[in-house]
Amino acid sequence: MSLDVFLQGFADGEPSDRGAAEIRELLAPYVVTSEGAFLRIQVGDGEADLYLDEGGLMANHINGEAPWNLLVRISQVADWTILPVGCPTCLTRPEQRKDLPQELQTDAVLIGSGDDLRSLVVRRG
Repeated sequence: MSLDVFLQGFADGEPSDRGAAEIRELLAPYVVTSEGAFLRIQVGDGEADLYLDEGGLMANHINGEAPWNLLVRISQVADWTILPVGCPTCLTRPEQRKDLPQELQTDAVLIGSGDDLRSLVVRRG
């Protein structure tokens, strides 16, 4: 699926630059190509293209089910929210809502798995 999915950290309504070091370590076993910020990962039954910076990442060309689970795991480890284009903001912990910008808080939904995320994206896409 070529939809863009963004993962972003927030603190007090502003973007936060935290979590990238932990995420590079988490992703290391899955990286098949790495060129600067670009990472091509292969995990379980699928693959995805990731663009990682200090405060978040963008994922696209997501194929299979396992990469969706990994995106949720990344969000949990880095305490980032998930912002799929055209969908509500996805939280992996209820406490994340208070740190979102006001305009993202209202429609934000709590998800618990890659299946939840994938289902939301497919339904909206």
